[in-house]
Amino acid sequence: MPIKVRKGCFYEFHRTRAVNRPSAELALRQGIEVGPEIPERMALRQVANGRDVYTPFRYDAYKLACSAYGEAPKWDGAHQDEHFPHYHPGDKHTDKWKRKASEGRPISADSPGHIYWGTRGELKGKREER
Repeated sequence: MPIKVRKGCFYEFHRTRAVNRPSAELALRQGIEVGPEIPERMALRQVANGRDVYTPFRYDAYKLACSAYGEAPKWDGAHQDEHFPHYHPGDKHTDKWKRKASEGRPISADSPGHIYWGTRGELKGKREER
């Protein structure tokens, strides 16, 4: 059952989602799952510590991204149809992870986490240029 999201709220973002039926062989999809609701302070702490979060509205994501790093963030549109657009706080990108997505919620080794927002596939392939 899809999770219902509310304006002004934040959610953990789980990159791996089990899409199999009960008792069937485990089938995972990466980068697509909105998790449980969390308070804004916890979302800020998680992003600052390299974890990803989600909020349904772009403005809320922007405010959190600014708070997490103290500099204006940059956004990327969804990379694939089932992914969400997201902010990179302080325009910090990473390819280094302390833990891979297949091992649970990944943690960035050298930058803040992503702040996902909006709907799946929104702004696909677009990127903020400065």
